[in-house]
Amino acid sequence: MSDTSKVENFVANPGTADDILKEDSAVATNIKSKLFDWIKFFEQIIAAFAVVIIIISGARMVMSAGNDNARTNAVETIQYVVIGLLVMVFANTIVAAFYNKGGDVGGTNYGANADSVVDEIVGMTNFALQILAVLSVVMAIYGGYKYLVGDSE
Repeated sequence: MSDTSKVENFVANPGTADDILKEDSAVATNIKSKLFDWIKFFEQIIAAFAVVIIIISGARMVMSAGNDNARTNAVETIQYVVIGLLVMVFANTIVAAFYNKGGDVGGTNYGANADSVVDEIVGMTNFALQILAVLSVVMAIYGGYKYLVGDSE
């Protein structure tokens, strides 16, 4: 059945999206795979942004210089970011546990089991450590530069 005849058939006899996708399960699998790839991509961007916000808030907390209000704001920001990261890490597992009771979500097993939770935590931790490693190398280079230039003050 050609693509145009599928469209004409759908217009003449509208069905559900599941009816259309059942005809072409390879297309459905490809769409599902691409969708979950984009979701993972956005999760990584959000995680990177969260790590940057934690670093900035930590710097604000250190530089508060006795100002309790600034320190409290920085601590609250860090708490909210950590809570958001935890929700993001466990979102797939929670949805899979209630939606399809441990089935296959996005081509990987995100059921309600300990292995999937550990995999999520390990993945997020590795991502955060990669960002921190890059930042530490940049700071070491900057510290070496400052040491070589040497302020005479």
